[in-house]
Amino acid sequence: MTSPNRGLPRQVAYLIKWVILALLIGSLAGALIWVMQSGVTALSDLNRSPYPYNCLFPILAGFIVGFVIHRIDPVASGEGGPVYIHSAQRRGGYLEPRTVLLYLVGVIVVLGLGGSGGFVGPACLVCGGAGGFLFRKLRFLSRLLRFRKADLRLATVCGAGAGVAAVLDAPIGGGIFAVEVLYAASIEYEGVFPAVLASITGYSVHSLMSGGFGSPYRHGTLAFSPTLMPGLLLMAVLAGLLGILFVVSFKKVFDTFQKLSRWGGWRPVVGGLVCAVVGIALRGRTLGPGRDIFMEIVNPGIALPLSLLVLILVGKIVSNTFTVGSGNPAGVTLPVLMIGAAAGNIVASLLHASDPAHHIAFVATGMAGMLAAVLNVPIAAMIILIEMFGTSYAVPAVLGSIIAFTIARSEVVYRYLETEE
Repeated sequence: MTSPNRGLPRQVAYLIKWVILALLIGSLAGALIWVMQSGVTALSDLNRSPYPYNCLFPILAGFIVGFVIHRIDPVASGEGGPVYIHSAQRRGGYLEPRTVLLYLVGVIVVLGLGGSGGFVGPACLVCGGAGGFLFRKLRFLSRLLRFRKADLRLATVCGAGAGVAAVLDAPIGGGIFAVEVLYAASIEYEGVFPAVLASITGYSVHSLMSGGFGSPYRHGTLAFSPTLMPGLLLMAVLAGLLGILFVVSFKKVFDTFQKLSRWGGWRPVVGGLVCAVVGIALRGRTLGPGRDIFMEIVNPGIALPLSLLVLILVGKIVSNTFTVGSGNPAGVTLPVLMIGAAAGNIVASLLHASDPAHHIAFVATGMAGMLAAVLNVPIAAMIILIEMFGTSYAVPAVLGSIIAFTIARSEVVYRYLETEE
């Protein structure tokens, strides 16, 4: 039987195939992120205990992860991004459906019960796995769309990009992130078009389901002035150094827990315990994804005390590294962005940046710098921050990404999170 598109030029057939696949995979990923976030919100809403008892629930999450989820599938643990990278680099994009499902449950449990982490790494694993799974179920279209064996890998990348876009409200940056994070010193251009198309779809579907389009982080536009340059350069350097501090701290915590292999299921419990202690010390400000406190840090109209910002910065490093480093399913990206925002807020206050737009410029530089430094994604970092704050903040985003990445490129967090499947 002759394939219906055999007469089509190769480029046209490629375009048709990936438009269809990216739309389907992106839609599934956007819906999955909505499910993940809704599950976390529903579980956290059940935690109505008064302070400080509400801060103890990460310990319960550690028990569930260590003695239930890890007993079924040890791979369903940690940050999520390394499992996605391992799948794309060594397994042709294949992820076990059981791992994907258990990891989704684990993320909801950990973040819903107050574990310190974010959604980006989990989005890569869960949505990347879902994208690959959907591709395998569409085999009946293989003759029509000229599927190749290598397309499974691209389908996984598309799912990851769509999930990241939905989490960060970054319809273009999400796709770039999913491609760029795969390699330390290069970007795979073949995957950019499908991944970005899927990420735009994932963002759109998630926005429809959650009830709002557009970035919630925008607070006006920046009229850039050269007088800002010294301060922004200082902020970019600081972001690079903080990125190194975060990665080194993570490595030490991760390596310590790896050496405690005889502890088995108790390792996530210990991670939850440390997270609980930090949460009690900071009255819950470091628990869970921390979206509310993150929005306060980013908002130039809310003046948080410098001492509190420093405590949040340090507390988030400690609580997140112990949560994820001990094997609890959660991400590092949102905590990293919070740390960068807190650092930018501190520098803006110390330099008396009273103009709200100038304040945001320092915050954007810190966030872009931390993201690029910790995860080795300078291009994605600048695009994501421009999508968050608007094109007028392009200079701070680019400065932060390039300078911090250059300073910290030898210390990348995913390099230390080896996985075995």
